Amino acid sequence: MDFDKTDFDAALDIDPFAITEGDTAYVRPVEVDGRTAYAIHGSDGTVFGVVDDWHTAFATARIYDLDPVAVH
Repeated sequence: MDFDKTDFDAALDIDPFAITEGDTAYVRPVEVDGRTAYAIHGSDGTVFGVVDDWHTAFATARIYDLDPVAVH
């Protein structure tokens, strides 16, 4: 199966147009429907997306050439 970043964007609800390459991604826990999820933010506060777990958030940031940092 070929990797298609567009499919990845749709599956994770990521807005690829909001991402600035080489930016820092701030990953923080958020509550969604009573469950913990992880929001990926840009340095200006723009939300790039929300994913189900911490590892996916960091991996997603790396795929988009971002440097992930955990925020508590």
